Amino acid sequence: MSRHDRDGQQKIGRERRRFPRTREARPCKVRDTRSGRFIAATTRDLSQGGVMIEAMWPTNIRPGDSVAVYLARDAGQTVLTDEHRTSARVVRVLRGDAVILALEFEAAAQEHARAAA
Repeated sequence: MSRHDRDGQQKIGRERRRFPRTREARPCKVRDTRSGRFIAATTRDLSQGGVMIEAMWPTNIRPGDSVAVYLARDAGQTVLTDEHRTSARVVRVLRGDAVILALEFEAAAQEHARAAA
């Protein structure tokens, strides 16, 4: 049985996120550190701890892979350079009509590990 929040959005299970997320569509690109290839994508949601993106074409990226993600500051920005880059780890890959990548920013993962120690 599904539950809904006050805004009518479906809630599934208990929320495990450490940071609040914002649904936001921004241009981004991901560089697979193994192959060096860039993948054009769009963000679906964003938080201080990570981002979920929709890739524009299939990719061989797998959970556990390290990637560089370049995030636009707003929806109108199209040129992404090294100043927009951050390191991330692939947490989940969902394949269907689109390829969805759930990424955890490296800084957030390191801070979480320090807090757990």
